Amino acid sequence: MGRPLALITGASSGIGRALALRLAREGYDLVLWGRDARALEETAGECRALGASAKTVSKDLALPLGSVAFERVPDLLVNNAGFGVHGPFLQTPLAKELELLHVQADAVLALTKAVLPGMVARGSGTVLNVGSVYSFTPVPDQAVYGASKAFLRSLTDALAVELEGTGVRVLGFYPGITQTKFRERAGMKTGNNLSGKTAEEMAQAAFEAIEDGNVCAVPGVSNKLLVALTSLVWGTGWRGSSSASTGCAGSIQRVPSGTACRRARARLPDSARWAGPTRPAAPAPV
Repeated sequence: MGRPLALITGASSGIGRALALRLAREGYDLVLWGRDARALEETAGECRALGASAKTVSKDLALPLGSVAFERVPDLLVNNAGFGVHGPFLQTPLAKELELLHVQADAVLALTKAVLPGMVARGSGTVLNVGSVYSFTPVPDQAVYGASKAFLRSLTDALAVELEGTGVRVLGFYPGITQTKFRERAGMKTGNNLSGKTAEEMAQAAFEAIEDGNVCAVPGVSNKLLVALTSLVWGTGWRGSSSASTGCAGSIQRVPSGTACRRARARLPDSARWAGPTRPAAPAPV
């Protein structure tokens, strides 16, 4: 049996880079996607030094991606690429926010649509969507960023239910403040650059989420408390009335993937239950 293959977007820095190195140590081969060709190749070189095969795709996801096809369907897709736009909505540039949506919505859809048919036909595979604690609450002065992360959370939870029983897992990982260049790129005051967890710590938590198979992982006690409190303030989050909220509540209690969703679905009338997907044929290699 060959080495598993992981495709990671935003792999040239931050959590994406750290997770690429973590997966290389665990025996994965890698396809690394990012906009900074030089930094991406540096990451690939470090992965190769750990014994992994590492290919790079230097393409900016802020540009429309269109349809995507893969010669080999990856065993793991990590939709990690993202950036923020900070400021009052009336003052932030529309062009930059549309780029944000290309990265954090359009590209996620295109890549996920590209890998899922092959994963389902094979009967195995994992999609890890990297969201944020902001996936659970409106974010004034980062309105579009917060909305994109809420979209990602909703999509993740819906697909987790649709694909139940296929052998394919769709998981959400929702970190808080991390020591990366995210805030600097968003035009935010960086304050203490050492605040929050390191990218390596978050990558370790993401790897554990992949291994555990939890539908929703919020790493760190402080982040869990933040999500719980914002849910109370805004009236969003863990009310137990949907697969998303039940799944995330379950993850904090370490409930295995799918258990909470099955309980939620059991309360639905038969007419409202998802019958499950059909298994399409594997796409022809391109």
